Amino acid sequence: MLGFTVIVSLFFGVPASALCFIHMKNYARGQTTNERYSRTVKTPSEGGSESDEDVEETHKGCCRNCLIMCCFKKSETQEQLLLQYLND
Repeated sequence: MLGFTVIVSLFFGVPASALCFIHMKNYARGQTTNERYSRTVKTPSEGGSESDEDVEETHKGCCRNCLIMCCFKKSETQEQLLLQYLND
């Protein structure tokens, strides 16, 4: 029974650990996996989400990027999101 438990744990644990590592790496860089591996770079006028200032801040270091993303992230209200959706 112990062998079965170890096999099941490894079967699910290894892929989950790999995904967790990729997530932490993306979080440290301030990008999604789609942004990292896309072949074209979108500018803010084409629908890209980052400005030149945001890109410069991500290159200042992992710890600074995590601090900004955790503590200084401004979320839009539902009313603002609705207005943006209706204006598009």
